[in-house]
Amino acid sequence: SKQMDGRLKRNRLYDIMMDELYASDPESVICAAEACSNDRSKVAGFQKYLLMAAKAGDASAAAVYIDAADELGQMAYAAAKQLMIPGERLNVTLSGGLLYARTYIFERFLQWIDKFNGQFMQSELFPVQGAALLAVQKFSDLNIEHVKAGMMCKEEDL
Repeated sequence: SKQMDGRLKRNRLYDIMMDELYASDPESVICAAEACSNDRSKVAGFQKYLLMAAKAGDASAAAVYIDAADELGQMAYAAAKQLMIPGERLNVTLSGGLLYARTYIFERFLQWIDKFNGQFMQSELFPVQGAALLAVQKFSDLNIEHVKAGMMCKEEDL
């Protein structure tokens, strides 16, 4: 919105949003964003435009990803401070659409993990699969390891 209303210089992100949303004026883009502001998945869908801009060399788009990595890192750091057991290393993972921008967030996020001597681990399962495993464990007599083995993510799926 800052590029749309003139608070920041318009650059590649502005152009991409105007083109991709078939907007005739900046207000149309702002209205489109506001129209989906109550739907997290639709709001998250705007990230594809940010990623396109970052890949096109837009420094302001890349900076938004750095801010996002800092937010994630601060959350991980705060949680780690509460969960840490002396002498143990906390494993941390990421999931979600932001991983499409891994190039822009990962190194910065790792800096935060290093602050509490955490260790990044690649997800074995998607979040919904983890929830399903918890349900199986709590409400079923099925062998949890057998169920988990059938759900394992392949690296190319992540």
